[in-house]
Amino acid sequence: MSDSSPPAARTLPAAVARRQLRWSPVLRASVGLALLALVVVPMFNVPSFYLQLAFVWFVNAALAESWNVLGGYGGYYSFGHAAFYGLGGYTVAVLFAHLGWSPFLTAPLGALVAALAPS
Repeated sequence: MSDSSPPAARTLPAAVARRQLRWSPVLRASVGLALLALVVVPMFNVPSFYLQLAFVWFVNAALAESWNVLGGYGGYYSFGHAAFYGLGGYTVAVLFAHLGWSPFLTAPLGALVAALAPS
């Protein structure tokens, strides 16, 4: 009899699970520097192009990480990520273009619209 349960339902040995949850010192330092940069860089008179570029980098990194968690650890293929990502991005773009709101303020609204969209 074959195991027909989805990959996420299978349990890993405890040693493997513990090994996957540990952060290396390099990863901790990288995350710490990225968070520090998010706090410190906007305090200086940085051109808005660089702030927008950093915003796009971090949004795409979050999208890539969500795909990694679902597709890598869970073993599922989901193309719904692109739909919800597009819906949130479209919301931010419309609020920015037509109402003149800041994309940094409308990003949580885009996330809310994507979260409330029927799947």
